Amino acid sequence: MNNEELWEVISPLIKKRYITPDFTDVSEYKKYYEAACIVGERTDKRYPNRWYDTRGVVEEFQFKNKHMWKQGNRQSLTYRSNRLSENLLYIIRNFKNAGLCNYLWEVQSRWENIGWILASNQSGAEQMAHMMYSPIVPIESLQVRGGSTPVWDGEQEIFTEAMNDCVLKVRSHIEKNRKRIKELNESIEGLQTQLEFLTLNMMAFNEKEIG
Repeated sequence: MNNEELWEVISPLIKKRYITPDFTDVSEYKKYYEAACIVGERTDKRYPNRWYDTRGVVEEFQFKNKHMWKQGNRQSLTYRSNRLSENLLYIIRNFKNAGLCNYLWEVQSRWENIGWILASNQSGAEQMAHMMYSPIVPIESLQVRGGSTPVWDGEQEIFTEAMNDCVLKVRSHIEKNRKRIKELNESIEGLQTQLEFLTLNMMAFNEKEIG
């Protein structure tokens, strides 16, 4: 989505009244979600931010050649950018409530990430987490967080990447533990040698006393 296409999508949302999109159309959801990411209302690496917030994009398209030192222009910019933000987030919430797709949920155990799942809502995410992760951690410690990143049909890469990050983290822990085990074994061997010498010296000293 280029800047002109973006403005075509979001500019009607600056007005008090606008035509709401079809909340059953996932392609519309994808369009508005991408727009929300671009203007800084959502964070998703698939759609990098071009502005920090809606104020920046409104200023660029509607106030570029205006004197922003004037109080009226500043107030108008604030009013329009706030309305754009509110309306855009309202649309995103309604699309999410429609349950058109799955979302990426983080699975935690005692506040530590242990994996990811896909589910369309909170209750489904909790049920899926219990089913898939209870064999490795106690059910009572499981939590699911997130659920704000949509995963479109046929675009599972974001889930795969998140899971790969978990796999790499676990492998890193395994390697660190193996290194620690090796160091501990070497330490034990050294202590065992020291113990043997101490025992031999003690026995030798006792034999001299007896002699």
